[in-house]
Amino acid sequence: MITIDKKNFDELYQDEINSIDDLIEFTSSNGILDSGSIKRAYEFAKTMHSGQKRESGQDYIIHPLNVAFILAQLGCDKETIIAGLLHDVVEDTNTTSSDISKFFGDEVAEIVAGVTNLSNTYFSSKADKDDANLRKLFISAQNDIRIIFVKVADRLHNMRTLEYKSNVEKQKQKAIETIDIYAPLAKKLGMYRICTELEDLSLKYIAPTQYQDIKKDVDEYVLRCQKVIDEMESNLEGLLKNENIDAIIKSRVRNVYSIFRKKKQIKGFTYEKMHDLIALKIIIDDVNGLYNGISAMKCYSVLGLVHNFYKPFNNDGIKDYIANPKFNMYSSLHTTVFGADGNLIQAQIRTTYMSKIASFGLPAYFNINHIDTLEARQKKVTRDFINPLKAAQATSDSNRDFVNQFIKDALSDEVYVYAKNGRTYGLPLGSTAIDFAFYLHTEIGRKMVGVLVNGQEVPLNYVLQPHDHVLIITSDDAKPLGLEYLDQVCTDKAKMNIKKMNE
Repeated sequence: MITIDKKNFDELYQDEINSIDDLIEFTSSNGILDSGSIKRAYEFAKTMHSGQKRESGQDYIIHPLNVAFILAQLGCDKETIIAGLLHDVVEDTNTTSSDISKFFGDEVAEIVAGVTNLSNTYFSSKADKDDANLRKLFISAQNDIRIIFVKVADRLHNMRTLEYKSNVEKQKQKAIETIDIYAPLAKKLGMYRICTELEDLSLKYIAPTQYQDIKKDVDEYVLRCQKVIDEMESNLEGLLKNENIDAIIKSRVRNVYSIFRKKKQIKGFTYEKMHDLIALKIIIDDVNGLYNGISAMKCYSVLGLVHNFYKPFNNDGIKDYIANPKFNMYSSLHTTVFGADGNLIQAQIRTTYMSKIASFGLPAYFNINHIDTLEARQKKVTRDFINPLKAAQATSDSNRDFVNQFIKDALSDEVYVYAKNGRTYGLPLGSTAIDFAFYLHTEIGRKMVGVLVNGQEVPLNYVLQPHDHVLIITSDDAKPLGLEYLDQVCTDKAKMNIKKMNE
């Protein structure tokens, strides 16, 4: 049986489970008391996959069991966990969608159908088939975002067991697809624990030598800093105890892939210059585990206590993601302080509610806030996920075009800017003020006549820079943007609307 570690409530278990009892124990501890339907789904999947083996030699049922366990850890609902258990039965057995609907309900059947790959269809190449399956997956998610949760959990368990795939080239292909699509997808939905693990697992196969070198360097660096980290943890625990603030303090080390990227981006990179390589997470107990103003205010009090004890490194400043959460709901206070030996250590201050959302994203948000209607779930992801999907659909001539545009619009690296109300928005790198206007609202884009960035007037095709404060000026008498602007925008939504304005 698994041992539930209360301190690591925001981490993922990386060891496999081999028994349905482990899954039931975990779901019960998470408040899902209907163990009967979960057991029934497991027995159904076990029967249908009977005789099938994974490349590891294990019975196939171990895979869907662990996909369901990952989903349970994210805080997914019963229907999603059941879909995780059944996600391969239509594709790999004689089971039909009607069977799933009959035995487990239409909701589960729709999720399973969404993650099931196309079959009995002719494709000119494997690449064409992969593109068609990705398009099908993304379009299905417009109706139920939980389809993506299952697909990402499926990919995580497959990547954890990729070593058993004997073909080295196929290992690398799977890893490249994962780092291009599935890791950014997890990040987009706030599932950071899955995102960082997928990144590292992929790098292990894409650049194995660099992966091992960075891992070795980081392990040695952390070992050198361990005494300072332990001392800081102890000091902060005492400090908070004296103030009667209940909190957990633990350290976090940057994942290997993020360091790999930094080394490529920063000339003269050293680990000492990477101020967030090691972070101390101060996680304050919430009232009833829900977001509330009192708990959030405690974060600012703790920030003051930390700065009284450890001198802040002002060059890095304070990043307030509580007042200004990231696009995927990440909330925390970040500050960089001087440790006892002069090394710079980042402190991240948040509540247990914020920490769960920071680790597990939308599934945890839905779970904690009891968002159990499809309409409410889809509304939450409309702007950042569904709208880019619809725009890519409307302007793409092929499956490849669709996939490329969606990755560019929704999953690629982003530039974060502020709107006039102080709210942060993330757009694809290279986006212009016109992209931003249409991102805010179609009518704002269509009525756009000017733009102020950081208080200065700039051209409409100004390329947005990190932390710009952008004010779009509109007029009811605005002339349509001409077709010459098509090459000066980045997002499909902007391109689509400029075309419509000139029809």
